[in-house]
Amino acid sequence: LYYSSPPVSIEEIMNARIHAIYILDVESGKVEETEPSTYIEMVQPLLHVMKSMNSLSKIARSKERSHYEKHDISYPPYPMPKT
Repeated sequence: LYYSSPPVSIEEIMNARIHAIYILDVESGKVEETEPSTYIEMVQPLLHVMKSMNSLSKIARSKERSHYEKHDISYPPYPMPKT
C-alpha cells in the first residue's frame, strides 16, 4: 500500500529510538523480543568474527594478486565477487 502522505514524517523516523528488537526463528516459528543492548551483546562476537574473516580474505586476495603479478598472469583470472 502506498501513502502519498505517510502518517509518520521523515523527521519523526530520524528522531525515533529503537525500544525492542524482534528475532524471528523461521524454522521453529518462534519470535523473541529483546532489548537493543541485549541484542548488541549477542551479536558482538559474531561481528568480530566476521570482521576477522574479512581481514583474512583481504590478505588471501593480496597474496593471490602478488602470485599472479610475479608470474606475469593477468589478475584476476576469473571475475571476482564485489566485497
